[in-house]
Amino acid sequence: MESILSTFSELSLSNTTFLVRYSSPFQYFTIPYNRYGAPVNRQPDMTTRYVNVCRSSQEALISAGLMFTFRWKKSNLEESLSPYVTKHGSRLSHRSIQECHALEYGNPPHELYKAHKVVNLSDPYFKVKRFVKEIKSSFTLRTVRGHYIVVSNPYKTISVLEPDQPGGCSLNIRQTVAATSKKNNCFVAINAGYFDTKDGKCLGNVITDGRIAHDSKGIQNAHFGLTNDEQIFIGYISEENVQSGNIMQLVGGVIWILRNGTRFVNTSKKLECEKTEETGPMDHFVNILSARTAVGHDKDGNVVLVQVDGKSSVDGINLYEMETLLLELGLVNAINLDGGGSSTLIINGTTANYPYDSCDDETFACDRKVSTVLCVHSPYCDPADCNNHGICSMGECICEKNWLPPKCDILFCSKTNCSNKGICTNEGCVCHPGFFGQDCHEKCLDGWYGSMCTKQCECYNSLGCDPITGTCECRSGFTGEKCQNSCPIGFFGVNCVLKCQCNHSCFCDPVTGVCEVPHNTSFYEAAKCQAEFIIMEQSLVKDNVDERRKWYITMIILGVITAACLASFLLMLFCSCSCYCQNEQLLCLKNERKPRKKYRLQLPSGYLSDSLSDSETLPMQNLQKA
Repeated sequence: MESILSTFSELSLSNTTFLVRYSSPFQYFTIPYNRYGAPVNRQPDMTTRYVNVCRSSQEALISAGLMFTFRWKKSNLEESLSPYVTKHGSRLSHRSIQECHALEYGNPPHELYKAHKVVNLSDPYFKVKRFVKEIKSSFTLRTVRGHYIVVSNPYKTISVLEPDQPGGCSLNIRQTVAATSKKNNCFVAINAGYFDTKDGKCLGNVITDGRIAHDSKGIQNAHFGLTNDEQIFIGYISEENVQSGNIMQLVGGVIWILRNGTRFVNTSKKLECEKTEETGPMDHFVNILSARTAVGHDKDGNVVLVQVDGKSSVDGINLYEMETLLLELGLVNAINLDGGGSSTLIINGTTANYPYDSCDDETFACDRKVSTVLCVHSPYCDPADCNNHGICSMGECICEKNWLPPKCDILFCSKTNCSNKGICTNEGCVCHPGFFGQDCHEKCLDGWYGSMCTKQCECYNSLGCDPITGTCECRSGFTGEKCQNSCPIGFFGVNCVLKCQCNHSCFCDPVTGVCEVPHNTSFYEAAKCQAEFIIMEQSLVKDNVDERRKWYITMIILGVITAACLASFLLMLFCSCSCYCQNEQLLCLKNERKPRKKYRLQLPSGYLSDSLSDSETLPMQNLQKA
């Protein structure tokens, strides 16, 4: 074995094979290899026998974790670590993969695990640690170096990013992890999905923030994702699930490394190989030492990112060793992401690992332009803009005044309708005059009035003011717009509308209306003097109430006497008339009692007529008249 490893040199390079000359104690010989490091069979000859020997030796070296380092003329090709010769992805259908899974897993093609959710927002949401590990191979110990990042609250802190910008996959853009990370304010960023090295096309399914950025059309490879119900998705996904709208973040890898805390590389290798009967390229992909990138989760639902430094065929780790490493780090489920020269870790804008893609200056190594990126950022809010009515802080919307959490999309006042005493606006309740408070349920306090009770009453001697108009409510005994005046003399009570009812004075108590003159009579005398002065100044007639009262009484008495006299006169006149009439009636009665004499009268015509008369002369008189 040592003799075979003694020397080697590059002979030639073609599109599909390269020849390597080995020296041994026996002779020099050449072996053709394809671009994946697998020997190409030739017709049996002397060289072929040596090829067979070297091929078996190569396989032994691979199993021991050692590989030859071949210097390619185009170094980029060496680090394009791919498990497939032609088209990317397994040729098995999702249904076939589901049926092939062992019964111990219940035949599901994926695992769902409840994501960790932060309770205390002050706790850090990601931790970065660096590890150095000794890995024992068949021949020696290798030192493996890398980082692992534990991310809590992953539903709000991890996103799948397209290269450079949204729509980068559809534009076949490639960009360094550092550049994509900077544009999206990532605290930690790591390369993620595979891509076509020829045209930059994204490979596998890509969903970012619920939007399908690339659809693999059902091609089966292991995927990592986050669902809308805050679960971690690990495994194989159907086209129906991709289109279901239930996936928030999704990115594809190759090889499911751990499943439910058990090793799963061998099973996954069979499911994801290009052809079920040929696993050569996939074997090489799994066994080769290289830089690796993986993503998974621990038992607490934290997402764990693992990055291992290395250089393909020289240093790093193979996927079987990765199984052991991830188990030691406490992962439960994990998949392998793009590795080799693509493996890049950015922390706070700085490259933290040792990428080795070629640069313009061959003295240095550079970050490779890759496809998708896993970004660890400050917790996102849902929605990210808090509906433009709040600020996102540690994954929670700090809502503006009058807007309700958690999404700042509902006005506080809309729940109570401002108690039907105001109008609900973006600025909150605008209360009707006389009411205030967030929901307008409180009446204005004493001394305040108007809309939202923001105006102060301007009253001096009042019980307050009207909460709507601000009109002063004066205490008894005061009047005026601001209750600044005492009741005028002669009036009392509320608003001074009642008149004093005093016999000897127009003055009364302005509050009670009591007519008692105050103990200090000077006030009463002053009021009287002032009244006389006003009468004289304005040439008014002095109020002679007493004199007029006497005159009124006199006139009333005289009127009564006159009426009595007139009544007496009329009575006397009536009585006189009554007596006269009675006398006449008596005389008439006497005359009626005398007997009447009958006289025979001879009329001029010669006829005789009998006539009764009280007088002898009367008939004659009557006759004469006739």
